[in-house]
Formats: sequence, C-alpha cells, structure tokens
Amino acid sequence: ITLMGGGAYLKSIDAYLTERTSIPAARLCLPSKDEDAELVSGGDPVLFGPAIALALPQAAILARVMRSALLDILGEDFMRTARAKGASFRRIVLAHVLRNAAVPTVTVVGLQSGMLLGGAVVTETVFNWPGVGALFISSVRFVDVPVMSAYLMMIALIFVIINLIVDLLYYAVDPRLRVD
Repeated sequence: ITLMGGGAYLKSIDAYLTERTSIPAARLCLPSKDEDAELVSGGDPVLFGPAIALALPQAAILARVMRSALLDILGEDFMRTARAKGASFRRIVLAHVLRNAAVPTVTVVGLQSGMLLGGAVVTETVFNWPGVGALFISSVRFVDVPVMSAYLMMIALIFVIINLIVDLLYYAVDPRLRVD
C-alpha cells in the first residue's frame, strides 16, 4: 500500500485528525503499549466481541453443512457394506464418513473465507479497530483511489489463493479425483 501512496495518505489523515482533535490519530484507535502486552497475552476480553461477530454465523453454516453431509453419507450403500463386514462404528466414521463429508465442508470453508474477508471490514468499523478494513473505509470516504485499488487487489489475490488451496485439498480429501 505504501508503494501506491498509502504512506502519504496515512500521514495526511494523522495530520488532519491531530488538527481537529488535538490528539494524534494513532492514539484515537490504537491501544497503548500496556494494552498491547495484555492483548498478546490473552488477558483482555476486547477480542471476544469481534471474534464472535466474525465466527458465530460462519460456524452455524459450517455445522449445518457438515451435519447434512454426515447424515447423507451414513445412509449410503457402502456404509451398509462396511457395517455388514463387521467394522466398528468408530472405524467407519474415521475411515469413510469423515473423508467423504469433507468435500462439501472444504467447499463451504473456501466460500466462507471470502465472507470473512468482507466481514472483517465491517467488524473493524463496528468495533473501531485499526486495520486494513478501516483503512479501506477511510479511503472510500476520502476517495483515495490508489488505496482502494490496492486493497481490492490484495483481497482478490487472497481469495484466489484460498480457492486454489481448496481445489488442491479436493485431491487430498476425495479419493475419486486421484489419477494413479
């Protein structure tokens, strides 16, 4: 972002906010050094709200998809065959059910990563956390096109990389896709 003029942009926001409030912009939204140490050590519950706001809706969707996939696979013919062979339920679940249920689950996790990237912008704004999302929102307000472009390119690149990883995970999880 600095290569595209983001560094000068951040300095101009700091100067603007310092003029208007007589408080440096970094003090308006960044925790102090003592608070930094507490955040890293996990002692501050301030992380609880943003984490729940980002994770809870995603976890509910993932749980529904995983449950549906597990129930579908437990009713398949190969599951009855495994039971008829005398395999224990634990072995059936670990060897067959989870591996086959992982395909739709991996798909949903890949799609949810895009929602997490977008949700982080809203979460940073709502909880007043400094970050790339807050930088994007302020660049939209001030019509800073280079920063907006850099942010959108970064998010697009991250999403493409995540989808590539999801596609590669299909081959690791689904034995039907492997070519011997």
